Amino acid sequence: MHKLSAGLGSQWSITPVFEKNGFQVARESDYEGLFRLLAQEQIDYFPRGLNEIFDEYEQRKLQLPDLHIEESLALYVPLPTYFFVSPTKPELAERITSGLEAMIKDGSFEKLFLKYHGEMLRKANLRQRKLFTFDNPNLSPETPLNRKQLWLKAKP
Repeated sequence: MHKLSAGLGSQWSITPVFEKNGFQVARESDYEGLFRLLAQEQIDYFPRGLNEIFDEYEQRKLQLPDLHIEESLALYVPLPTYFFVSPTKPELAERITSGLEAMIKDGSFEKLFLKYHGEMLRKANLRQRKLFTFDNPNLSPETPLNRKQLWLKAKP
């Protein structure tokens, strides 16, 4: 994997993560340009998030008929999503935190997550893929990596 060239956005937060983990990266400032580089075989692959790959493929499969989604491999890097709240609204931050914690505890968060992302996870078929996991050195030491219920389980 490290010998192949990945196409990534020049300003994306994930790009330095790939570079720090020893991946060869071709930086591109034009998002659509990454698809062209892939089609022209100037990069070997264009890593996409599960929440991106299927829609992007559907939108481009006619104009880029050689484009396909790799079916046996997957890359995993922890990349959290955070809610940022104004420091003048601590009660809002507490309300969001307590609400999400309650949903995690009673299982309604996972139910809601699967309602909107279950089909994508089914299509990804992660259980049948060889998973390559690497660190995200840009994460804060406070990132709750040990709270497994906060992270997508790639191989349940």
